[in-house]
Amino acid sequence: MKNNDKKRIRDIFLMIATIVTMLGSMKFFFGTTCPMKILVGLPCPGCGLTRAFELLLKGEVKKSFRMHPFLIFFLGIFVLELFFKTKGKKYSYIKNGYIIIVIVLAIIFYCWRMTRFFPGEEPMKYYEDNLASKLRLLSGL
Repeated sequence: MKNNDKKRIRDIFLMIATIVTMLGSMKFFFGTTCPMKILVGLPCPGCGLTRAFELLLKGEVKKSFRMHPFLIFFLGIFVLELFFKTKGKKYSYIKNGYIIIVIVLAIIFYCWRMTRFFPGEEPMKYYEDNLASKLRLLSGL
């Protein structure tokens, strides 16, 4: 195995370890892993992705898809990143175009979910224990 391959594997492992540590810490301290819910109590366009990934890892594909159908497209970004990393910058326009399309569609899907399911149905619930509401209570507003 070449040094570049070892470095890439190490970097991927460190990235995954950092993400898992960060998400675990957020879940422990705030009860959720969503930064937007922690700050203002509103679900973000990615709300449900972590739970969808957990369900996918458990083999519950239908439940995962119901939680957040865009998980497969976001996982596709990582696959494209790994694939095109070996191809150089020659095909970066394909990856970048895919990312832009996925983000635009995810935002449209988020708007639809917010109008259809917010504030009652998971994962589009309002998080009452958010920092903005705590600050509002402290300031007396």
